[in-house]
Amino acid sequence: MQLNQVEAFVNVVKYNSFSKAAQSMFLSQPTVSSYVKALEESLGVQLLRRTTKDLEMTEAGKAFYKRALQMLAVRDVSTEEAKKFGQAEPEELRIVVSSLSNWFHMPDVFIQAMRNQPLLRFELIRENSQGVINSILKEDGDMGLVAQYINHPDLSFIPIARERYILITPNTNFYASMNGSFPVNLFRSEPFVIREKGSNTLAITEQYLCSIGLERSDIRIAMETMNPESVQFMVKNEIGIGFINESAAQDYIRDRYVLPFRIDSPILIRQIYVVYNNNNVSEKARTFVNVIRECRQKNLERSINR
Repeated sequence: MQLNQVEAFVNVVKYNSFSKAAQSMFLSQPTVSSYVKALEESLGVQLLRRTTKDLEMTEAGKAFYKRALQMLAVRDVSTEEAKKFGQAEPEELRIVVSSLSNWFHMPDVFIQAMRNQPLLRFELIRENSQGVINSILKEDGDMGLVAQYINHPDLSFIPIARERYILITPNTNFYASMNGSFPVNLFRSEPFVIREKGSNTLAITEQYLCSIGLERSDIRIAMETMNPESVQFMVKNEIGIGFINESAAQDYIRDRYVLPFRIDSPILIRQIYVVYNNNNVSEKARTFVNVIRECRQKNLERSINR
């Protein structure tokens, strides 16, 4: 995923037209179309649906649109700060993220980093949890954001936040009648929407099922998806139930597309980490890591003083 693709998507939504979006960006219409298509492919979901008269966002598109505006806002702040320094060349920090929701655990970090390094730009690369680890080991990214810890001599992990995983179900009378308490015996009979192999969400799902005496073979798997947006979309459309990190599901929960079930289990609480390769720490990455540590310390002090 690249920011020019995100910008193309936002402008198509803004102008409700690929051609008008292309004009606003001084690009050709085929280029804008290719940007949006590439964005959809990288996310693994359809964002826009063409009708005979109009363009409309899919549910996944509506959820991503809000995040896209925030991404572009961060870019614009960075660009304005960089202009103060004349024609100096910007630096790029490649951050590999396992979920877009993870990225939004760090707003204070990004704001402080842009103040300290106004020429710094961020490139976000999306992978599943195992893909983040592999990318950092192969030095394909400067650092990663992931809800998974492994003991590896080449990697350092900095905890930055905690995240809860919840069960979501379709918003039907059957599930609403449970009043937020999902019966354990239904895990055997209800269809599941699960994440792909290598996903931390899948690992958490399997660990929780094991804690209640179930194996993966004991559940009915209706569909396997590549990202949290697809999980929500499939659950909304009554394909099945599924586990997802709570921050990623906030829009669907608020709009009552799905129902949340918060299960009391330590397995469903996970730490979010920044991970980097000890053998490949550039000066810009080192400075950014220091900002993360400073912001984490301030957050700890605030929580103690409450």
